[in-house]
Amino acid sequence: MPEHLKTAEDWSTYLILMQELDGRLRSTKWFNQEWTIECRHVPAGNRVIFILSKDKWCNGAIHFKTRLTNTDLAKGCVRVGLHVETNQIEHGINRIVFDRFFLAESGELIQSWPGYIVKPAHHQKPFHTWIEFTTDTLVSGLEEEFERVRSLDISIDKAIEASRRGNG
Repeated sequence: MPEHLKTAEDWSTYLILMQELDGRLRSTKWFNQEWTIECRHVPAGNRVIFILSKDKWCNGAIHFKTRLTNTDLAKGCVRVGLHVETNQIEHGINRIVFDRFFLAESGELIQSWPGYIVKPAHHQKPFHTWIEFTTDTLVSGLEEEFERVRSLDISIDKAIEASRRGNG
């Protein structure tokens, strides 16, 4: 694994890999104008992030995310998961209700996926998995996981609606 990366230039190899992932996902049949991708170096925290979302998911406050840090590079493992970064005032989303409904809809399916961990009490990050990688396998590994998690989009839509109604 590389030495400790500090600058955007140091991270350029991994940013290019994330941009390759962006291109692969955008070329799939399911990717349409509803989906958004954000891929960038974040100086605060010194990392590269990749986010897959939909604008209708509270302007992207609900999203699938991975991020690469120096620790991830040293371990050769990266996490992929759902992030629910909403609040009641700004988005009208009660995270507890959202998670309860979402996991009732999809928790069993998620738990059936190899390596996935469901955390019902962690309302900001209700599930995730870790994937091992090298620079040669990073893009294909992440592509496989983002293909898998994006299939939860209808459950997320339903959970947003249920949370706004206060049902759960």
